[in-house]
Amino acid sequence: MKKYTVVIFGILGTLALIYVIVGAVNYFTLINTIEKPLATQIHIPEGGKQTEVPEKYVIKIKLMENHEFTYKTIKSKLSNPLPIDYQAFVKEVTPLIKQIGKDNVVISLYLSEDEKYKDIVDMLDIFTKNDIKKYAILKDNERK
Repeated sequence: MKKYTVVIFGILGTLALIYVIVGAVNYFTLINTIEKPLATQIHIPEGGKQTEVPEKYVIKIKLMENHEFTYKTIKSKLSNPLPIDYQAFVKEVTPLIKQIGKDNVVISLYLSEDEKYKDIVDMLDIFTKNDIKKYAILKDNERK
C-alpha cells in the first residue's frame, strides 16, 4: 500500500508541476499580448518630399464642429459640402472609397485648431476599416 501511495503522490506532483508551468506560459503570453501597442503607424516621407497624386484619387475631408464632417472630390460628382454626422458620413464615403479603389485613394484630412480628439480617432478608424493606406492630416489653413 505504501508503494502505491508514493506512486500516486509522484504522479499528482508531476501533474501539478505541469499545471503550474502551463499556467505561467499562458500568463506571460497574455501579458506580452496586452503590452503590445495598438496604435496606427504613421510614415512620413524623408526630406519632406511631396508625392504627385492624380486628382481623381483624392478625397478632401474637413472635420467640423459638433462631430460633423464635409467631403469633396475633384473629379467625382459624389461630394457633400454640407456638414453631416458620423453615420451619414460613413454611409456616403465608404462607397466612394470603393469606387475610387482602396489602393488608389488618397485622403486629405483637414483639421481646425479646436478639433476634438474623438473626431480624429473616428476618422482614423474609418481609414483602418477601409484599409486606406494613404492619407495626409493637415491644418485647415494649409488647404489648397
